[in-house]
Amino acid sequence: MAFNKTLLEQELKKGEELQVGWPWRIMVFSAIVFITTAGIFLGAEFGFKTYVKSQIKQVDSQIDELTRSIPEDQQKSFLIFSAQANNIQKVLNDRYNTPSIFDFLEKNTIKNIFYKGVTFDAKELTVNIDGVAPDFNVLAQQVEIFRNATGTISKASLGRSSAITEKDKSGRDVSSNVSFAVVLKLKK
Repeated sequence: MAFNKTLLEQELKKGEELQVGWPWRIMVFSAIVFITTAGIFLGAEFGFKTYVKSQIKQVDSQIDELTRSIPEDQQKSFLIFSAQANNIQKVLNDRYNTPSIFDFLEKNTIKNIFYKGVTFDAKELTVNIDGVAPDFNVLAQQVEIFRNATGTISKASLGRSSAITEKDKSGRDVSSNVSFAVVLKLKK
C-alpha cells in the first residue's frame, strides 16, 4: 500500500521549496545600503568635519590678525560706537510711531468735530485731545468711535465736557458748542 498514496499526502511530504535567488538578493541589497550609509557617515565625520574645522581655524587666525592690526584705542572707540548704535536701534524700535496717531485721528473723526490741541505722552502712551463738538450727541458718537477702534486704541475716556454758548453784540445766544477733552490710551 505504500504505492497507493493520495495526492494530498504526496504534497505534504514534499515540504517547502525555497527559491534560491531571493534571500541572496535581499542580503546583497542590504549590504550595499549599509556600506553606502557607512561611507557617507565616515566621509562626513572624517572628511567634511576636518575641512570645516580647518576653515574655522583659518578664519579665527584672520580675525586675530585683524585685531592685532587695529590699535587698542580704536577698538575701544568702535566698541563704544557699536554699543551706542545698538542702544539707538533699541530706542527707535521701542518708540511709538507718532504719524500713525494723526492718521488714526484723521480717519476716525466725525466731520463736525474740531481739535484745538493734541498732546502725546510717549512714556505713558497716551494722547490728550482738546476739541469742540457741535453738541453732546456728536461728542458721544465720537467717543464711541474711539472706544470701538481696534488696533491702535486700548482705552478711550472722556476727560471733561462743558457747553459753550457764543453771544452776539446784543447779548443774544448765537450758537452753542461743547468743549471737551478726551484721553486715548494707545496699544504698544
